[in-house]
Amino acid sequence: MRTRPPLLEQLRRKQLLICVYRPEGDAPAPRTVPDIRETLHLDSAECMRLVQRLARKGLIEEIPAEEVGLRLTARGERLVRRMARPRRAVEVHE
Repeated sequence: MRTRPPLLEQLRRKQLLICVYRPEGDAPAPRTVPDIRETLHLDSAECMRLVQRLARKGLIEEIPAEEVGLRLTARGERLVRRMARPRRAVEVHE
């Protein structure tokens, strides 16, 4: 089995969270696993592994439907908003 470097794995988890995020007032149908898999160019097993990991952490929840739909939990939405905030400028002192 091929393993991914930890930073790439972390990046994929963040990308998946951002794909699932829906801003307040924007209420289209939840994103489905096939949509996310296609958007992030993942194979089925890798996508499901990421979904299961984020669900165990309480960041997303699966919605039963014809195709599995995903939506962020309140905790997941807070995390995405925190990730989207601009970083403070780093001052360099010489």
